[in-house]
Amino acid sequence: MSFQSLRDLKKTTNKIKTDAFYPYLIVGQNFFTLASFYRLRQKNLEDVKIIGPREFTKEDMILKGPNSLRGTGNALAVKCLGHQLVESSHTPIFYKDQKLREFGGRARPETMLYGEEFYGHKAYEFDAPQFFPFLNDPFFVTTANQNLIEGQITKISQVTPEDLIDRAHWALDLSSGMRLTCEHLVWTNGPLEFLALSAKDSLSNDVIQFLESTRTPISLYIRLEFDRVVTDQEATLFLPLSFTHEWGHFVGEFKTMNGKQSAEFITTIDEENSDEGHIAHIIKILKRNLEKVIPSIQNVEMKEFIMMSERTPCLKIDDRAFQRCRDSFKNLSFAGLNAPLREFSLMEKSCEDSLNAAEMPTHLARAILSLEQITLGFVDK
Repeated sequence: MSFQSLRDLKKTTNKIKTDAFYPYLIVGQNFFTLASFYRLRQKNLEDVKIIGPREFTKEDMILKGPNSLRGTGNALAVKCLGHQLVESSHTPIFYKDQKLREFGGRARPETMLYGEEFYGHKAYEFDAPQFFPFLNDPFFVTTANQNLIEGQITKISQVTPEDLIDRAHWALDLSSGMRLTCEHLVWTNGPLEFLALSAKDSLSNDVIQFLESTRTPISLYIRLEFDRVVTDQEATLFLPLSFTHEWGHFVGEFKTMNGKQSAEFITTIDEENSDEGHIAHIIKILKRNLEKVIPSIQNVEMKEFIMMSERTPCLKIDDRAFQRCRDSFKNLSFAGLNAPLREFSLMEKSCEDSLNAAEMPTHLARAILSLEQITLGFVDK
């Protein structure tokens, strides 16, 4: 029997099984899941499937929160990939003593919580479709859903290939009882979520320690859509949750398009305060404090969109520690805001030198680099 016939026979057999093998599986339900799917499809790879708990919507194609491409190190990392960036002319501002004040002056904002100081740097403006071309495809969500396997993962295991054709390196057990295996796994849910679903007895202490080191608070993203333009404010805005308690800030930006305006905010919350009642209270605080800064919104129709992310972007990820654990992550790639990065030898030499000389990238810059390394790590078919 020919090799091709054997492959066709195995494909037919898989159709009647509960279990299935795929060369490439992407796990996640977020913007960078879609970005990873697009990257692999562009490489003409066969049988790229996504595993997620629900179908994608157009909401999943929106970058949540204020612009997170900030800082000279992050800008350098992205520029070395050939992208054009322009530093914003607007200095971030904060609300204190009933006034809006710029960062860098004599006044100081309320106490900052984890990750908030990052947004005190000027943002770099960029053309999102330049980085993520799938944003221009009106049918991309439909295509992604056509390649989606809906399910809830209960366990991840690293396995040894036992088949000459279906060379499985990873196995994913679903709550339905189905087991999916793949040769290449792309994980977009974050390192800590990977740890939570992994078979702990198969992980070394170094691996567990590295994955645990990415733990951060939960991010709450709030988007308010207004039926008209409510402000000409273009700077990143810090609004305190409280003027008497150290509860941190709402950090957000206003965006104008087609005569309407939206506001994208992010704040952090503790896991013990992530219930619906507490989140509803936080949103009321945001609206109340926003009315103090922009009184005109009181009589404007608005819609609310809320998303809670498991983790806030990590301010420092030890990529060298990730490298030391590489054997435990064979045929596994991470993508997203908290994705650990492989060595930069896959990049151009000039880019590698620039990155090593700068601070390691964070936030959106890290996510963009993780997508680039996924692309470079696979060979065109």
